[in-house]
Amino acid sequence: MSRNKKTIEFTKDFANKKKGDDFKCDSLLASSLVHQQKVAVYTGESLKQYEEALKVAEKAREYAAKAEKKLADKKLEEAKAEAKKAAKEAAKTAENIPAFIKEEQKVAAEKAEAKAKLKAESEKSADKSDENKSDEVKDERSSFQKLKDAAKKTADALKAKTPEELEEEKIAEEIKAEEAEENKD
Repeated sequence: MSRNKKTIEFTKDFANKKKGDDFKCDSLLASSLVHQQKVAVYTGESLKQYEEALKVAEKAREYAAKAEKKLADKKLEEAKAEAKKAAKEAAKTAENIPAFIKEEQKVAAEKAEAKAKLKAESEKSADKSDENKSDEVKDERSSFQKLKDAAKKTADALKAKTPEELEEEKIAEEIKAEEAEENKD
């Protein structure tokens, strides 16, 4: 695959080329030496093509800037129109505020009435459930007492010494008595 050939002129000594030497190479190498390495510039026909490309790119940038400005202006006009709509809507709302407040007060009164009804009903059901709860509490207390008694019996059983422990205590007492007699002598 052959690339377009470009002619460049070296502006600095580079590799085996001296400043001012012309060099004809493929466009990829020429682009690298001109734009990345910055050791050469386009010359002759290549220079003309490069300058034309720069002009085209500049015009494209100008057109893009104009298009963005037109778009921004259009958006600004749309935003102004939206602001006018919002202002009109706010004015309508301001006119309807007294009616709105009356509606809100009516709704608030209905909510308060419903809340009072619910509270009265919950108090009635609470009275009924208190009777049921007292029976449940009694049952829980009796079962708790049973557990407590069982725990106490277990603790007492654990405190009670086994026959081996009693025998060991007896032997320890006998040893202490013998040592006490020996110390008296």
